[in-house]
Amino acid sequence: MDALSERVGAGLDRMLAGIGTGGVGVAVLHGGVIGELCRQVTRSRPFAFIHADNCSITRIVQFPTGHRLLRSFNDTAHLNGAG
Repeated sequence: MDALSERVGAGLDRMLAGIGTGGVGVAVLHGGVIGELCRQVTRSRPFAFIHADNCSITRIVQFPTGHRLLRSFNDTAHLNGAG
C-alpha cells in the first residue's frame, strides 16, 4: 500500500506540474487509483473512497497556494439517459 501511495502521489504531482496554473487536465484511471488520490487530497483514512463507478468523474482542484480540494467523487450525472 505504501508503494501504491507513493506512485499515485508522485503521478498527481507530475500531472499538476505539467498542467500549470489555470490549466485543466484529464486522466483516465482505475478505481483503486482514484480512491487513493481522493484519500491523499482529503487526508482521510485508507480505503475511505472505494467503489468508483465505471465512467464516473472525480474532480480535484489545486489552488495557486498548492492546497488541493476534492471537488467531486463518483459523479455519474453525465450518464443520465445514456443507453
